[in-house]
Amino acid sequence: AMQLLARELGLSETAFVGPRGGEGRRSVRWFTPAVEVSLCGHATLAAGHVLASELGEDAPLRFQSASGTLQVEVRDGELMMDFPADRPSIELPPSGLLRAMGVHEAVPVLRGEQLWVVRLAWQKEVEQITPNIPRLLEVDPGDGVLGVAVTAPAQGDADFVSRFFAPWVGAVSNTHLTLPT
Repeated sequence: AMQLLARELGLSETAFVGPRGGEGRRSVRWFTPAVEVSLCGHATLAAGHVLASELGEDAPLRFQSASGTLQVEVRDGELMMDFPADRPSIELPPSGLLRAMGVHEAVPVLRGEQLWVVRLAWQKEVEQITPNIPRLLEVDPGDGVLGVAVTAPAQGDADFVSRFFAPWVGAVSNTHLTLPT
């Protein structure tokens, strides 16, 4: 039923939050239009926002997920969440990945448990990247990999910009983040 609803909504990811259980935790599951995924930060923060601001629940909000316990804090009106560590290492990308992403030069590529990370030099490159999705679908990303993040240092208020492409699971998103220095 969750998968069918996520497909009908057609969003990159849809979060399904269960009732509060023991220790104040709620279950959370995420679905793209195509599959269930093990982690989705944006949807978890959105769920935390609704629970805190619309339903008046006190922070910290705890969610039990396939990736473990996630906690959303609210400080000075801002939501914060720590993600499970997934320390990537530099690796050669799968054959055809960079070409399908529209990257035509040698750039650092890292592999985490669930994603490839392509590091570009400029924010404008990230903003203008136009992957060839049919060609990307022909690339074998490897076991457990959900997608590829393309990132670069930001200009302006954010520390970095990032776009995430995961046609293998039906998800694409854009992110501009400011991180504490």
